[in-house]
Amino acid sequence: MDPVPHGLSSATGFDSAARGYTTDMRNVWKGLTVGAFAGAAVGIAVDALDRLGEGSHHAAEKAKARGAELADQLKDHVPDVIDATKERADDVMRSVRDTI
Repeated sequence: MDPVPHGLSSATGFDSAARGYTTDMRNVWKGLTVGAFAGAAVGIAVDALDRLGEGSHHAAEKAKARGAELADQLKDHVPDVIDATKERADDVMRSVRDTI
């Protein structure tokens, strides 16, 4: 005796071959599998781009803060650089006058 009643199949629930037609779902399962992997790859890419955006925002904030700090330091040193440049220019002018 057949363990599965006539007209039923243990795999699909229905034995369509007994009714005179067949249906294959092999390609559907392949499509679902490929779609799952493609969806996962797209999700990973979107997550990576999102993290990259967050990281660049964080880096921009750090650069902005560091830029303000460096600008303050330069304000303190610019007068010294100007004075040193003027002194050097005066020395060069004296040397040129002595040479002529």
